Amino acid sequence: MLFIVGGMLLALVSQYGVAPRIVARQDLRLWHTVGSVLYGLQWMCALVVLLKMRLLGAVSHDSAALPSGSPDEPAGA
Repeated sequence: MLFIVGGMLLALVSQYGVAPRIVARQDLRLWHTVGSVLYGLQWMCALVVLLKMRLLGAVSHDSAALPSGSPDEPAGA
């Protein structure tokens, strides 16, 4: 949950804090660097969330192949 909120906050800071300064051409080198760092951190948060979901079993490739019905029933029943 922390990484989800963190990624969202990074996106908001980038959109409303950094992007207007880049568009206004204020110290471009600094703000492009800050924006790139925020973008990279946002991707890192997304990667952590994806890996946690994968490790907890929330994302499973096998679930798409299961027949409809009870998950406890064998496929041939």
